[in-house]
Amino acid sequence: MSISPSKVKRVASNTILLYFRMLFVMGVSLFTSRINIKALGLEDYGLFNVVAGIIGLVAFLNSALGTSSSRYITVSLNDNDLQERRLLFSTIFKVHVLFGIVVTIVAELVGVYMVNNILSIPSNRLLACNIIFQCSIVIMFTNLLNIPMTASIIAHEKFKAFAYIGIYEVIAKLISSYLLFVGFTDRLILWGFLNLLISISLWGYYVIYCKRHFDEFHISGGFDKGKARQISTFSFWNILGSLSIALKNAGVNMVLNIFFGPLVNAANAIAYQVNNAITNFSANFTTALNPQIYKSYAQKRYNETETLVHWGGKLSFYLVAVLGLPLFVEMDYVLKVWLDSYPAFAPVFCKLIIVLSWIECFNYSIGTAVQANGNIKYYQLFVSGLSLLNLPLTYIALHYGASPDIALEISIIIAITTLILRIFFLKKLVGFSQRGYYKKVLLPSAVMILFSLSGCLMIHSYLGTSIFRLIIIACTSTLLNSLLFYSFLNREYRKKISNRILKKIHIQRHETIY
Repeated sequence: MSISPSKVKRVASNTILLYFRMLFVMGVSLFTSRINIKALGLEDYGLFNVVAGIIGLVAFLNSALGTSSSRYITVSLNDNDLQERRLLFSTIFKVHVLFGIVVTIVAELVGVYMVNNILSIPSNRLLACNIIFQCSIVIMFTNLLNIPMTASIIAHEKFKAFAYIGIYEVIAKLISSYLLFVGFTDRLILWGFLNLLISISLWGYYVIYCKRHFDEFHISGGFDKGKARQISTFSFWNILGSLSIALKNAGVNMVLNIFFGPLVNAANAIAYQVNNAITNFSANFTTALNPQIYKSYAQKRYNETETLVHWGGKLSFYLVAVLGLPLFVEMDYVLKVWLDSYPAFAPVFCKLIIVLSWIECFNYSIGTAVQANGNIKYYQLFVSGLSLLNLPLTYIALHYGASPDIALEISIIIAITTLILRIFFLKKLVGFSQRGYYKKVLLPSAVMILFSLSGCLMIHSYLGTSIFRLIIIACTSTLLNSLLFYSFLNREYRKKISNRILKKIHIQRHETIY
């Protein structure tokens, strides 16, 4: 089934807007990382990431509540009763405040003990790390309060505001990075306070924007216990998914710290910076696509929903493949140009995390379809339960003498297994064809990456290390992936694309003549 032209246009325009945001954010963020490493040093950079990452172990509620809030607010837009929408928003906001208080208490009890007794932190940096941790708790709380407002912005598809917020955040962090060189105090402590100020300013922006633009924004609009219970129950099962991600990222990072110290944490932080740069390509597309999946499913247009899920998987993979392939092949050279000096394990960590991003990019649209269905109990029990094995398996492997890169190798194996499970539940819960997903999404994606990787490796073996080789490989990756992606489209979409291109060529020729 085809998607209506108006929806395609809306998703496309929102995606393009988010891409301009992403390109700017990615470029500034990568440059900021280089400055931070120079200002803080590799050891303090690694310490900041592992200490701030502790919050990830207790702030996994943020992600769970965010998914639930986005679903309920998006679906509520079909309701013309303004009072009901205000009651829903007010209830969601107060649920976030309550959860924020609980998470803060848990963070103080557990996190302070971990910083002072478990993590591998030099004694002369213990005070700075404790201050960083307290700043991170406040940042976590403000981020939790932002969730209902970001959910409203996405539900209303106001992606221009979303873009401005992202641009402001990275510019503020870039300015903060330069302030580290002129600060007259401990640079690690200063970086924590600067991040805290940015977080508070973002919260203020969200409040002002939502109050001006959304009628349902009404914090004091009452509290519906029934809705709160419903949202909390839905969020409870999402907690498993968020917890598994937190343990895979922040939890594994802490285990690496215990066995290898802050330099390996710095290598891991660099790898996740690369991962963020790559996955932001597909994340921007799925952010624009998710409201359409929620709305089409709520309106019982299931064939359209399945088409959107397939498009989400195919386009997400195409986008991460185009960017990820050149980085995978040229990682050593890219790290040298980007950071100048870097930890020993950074190249292998970065390559493995690129492979992981290729596998996990399919999860977003599948997860959105399952969330739209609402029956997520067994999905989260099985999929997230398996993902929870990342932490214990990594700890066991490192305990018996494995090298640090085993952490990401385990993540890749588990990601492949959980992807198979996700597709099974796509059939079980939503009724979409497993065979259709394998045939229309996974098989073409596998063929695309294998052929493109072969072409890029061939060029890599013939040319010497240089910026010229990187550019050639990037162009080859874009060309091969694009041609293969086009060839795997069905005849209807190929015809539409061809006609659009021919039309543009005809218009340009006509303008040239006259």
